[in-house]
Amino acid sequence: MFGRKFAELSCAAILILATPGLAAAESLRDSLRNAYKNSGILVQNRALLRAADEKVADAVAALRPVISWSSRFAHAYNGPANTDSLVTSLNAEWLLYDFGSSDLQADALKETVLATRQSLVAIEQNVLLRAATAHVTYRRSVEFVSLRSANVELIEQELRAAQDRFDVGEVTRTDVALAEARLASARASLASAQGELAKAAAEYHAVVGRKPGDLVTPSSLPELPRDVSSAISTARSHHPDLIRVQHEVVAAELVLKASQLAYRPRLEAGAGLSNVDLDGELTRSLSLTVSGPVYSGGAIASASRAAIAQRDATRAQLHVAGLEVEQTVRNAFVVLEVA
Repeated sequence: MFGRKFAELSCAAILILATPGLAAAESLRDSLRNAYKNSGILVQNRALLRAADEKVADAVAALRPVISWSSRFAHAYNGPANTDSLVTSLNAEWLLYDFGSSDLQADALKETVLATRQSLVAIEQNVLLRAATAHVTYRRSVEFVSLRSANVELIEQELRAAQDRFDVGEVTRTDVALAEARLASARASLASAQGELAKAAAEYHAVVGRKPGDLVTPSSLPELPRDVSSAISTARSHHPDLIRVQHEVVAAELVLKASQLAYRPRLEAGAGLSNVDLDGELTRSLSLTVSGPVYSGGAIASASRAAIAQRDATRAQLHVAGLEVEQTVRNAFVVLEVA
């Protein structure tokens, strides 16, 4: 008897847990965690950050020795005396000095990686903000549907009372018609609230990655700055969009410096081993090569001017980003005061 009762209670518990409407209440923290875990745009931008990291590794590799091998088979047609040859070689090349141009390019790519990381931070903030908005919007929509539904029930009672009073001659047909109009308006408001609830549920599902269950209304607001000025100061120091553009400005400056070194020569060292037909005499070679451009048809000067323009554009973007952040903070405080 006890075993049967225990089995029945276990089955009931499983059914309760498996029922979406009876699942455990979800806090705002749960919604934020699920949104962060299920966000596809975060996965995409993490991959972009890894790609930017690999570009730095590629630039650093240019400062290290490059070792390669080759093997060439040739058949020479010399009339009756045809000959075959097989040449195998192993070569090494190493950039010794280029006046720091390669170092500047690697440093510029490092700044680009830092900018990409700040872009990821900004996207994380947007994902979490959208999740928080979806959470409280769904809770608000649920409350609105409850209020509208109660309002419809109340006006239905008022309509029945007006109809009863009309039947005994206490009110006119106009009073009944007004009650009917109020009921129609209340039902329309209920239908609108139900539509908003469906939209809020779809938004929550899209952001968080699961359908909304029993969401809990946050009990308090997070700690906020004292006033607009302190909020703007904090945003200018910590906003990821501003920090991103600051790194982009530094990267543009480094690219400009590297482009101005394009006319400088390069010093490279080389070494090689080769032989013919594998059993021939082994040939060894060492070399030092100094090279540099003499005339490029204006391409180097054009690249330098383009780097200057890009640097100026990035500086202007930093100014614009600061103004946008400041405006966003002011708008947020106005909305908070209105609320």
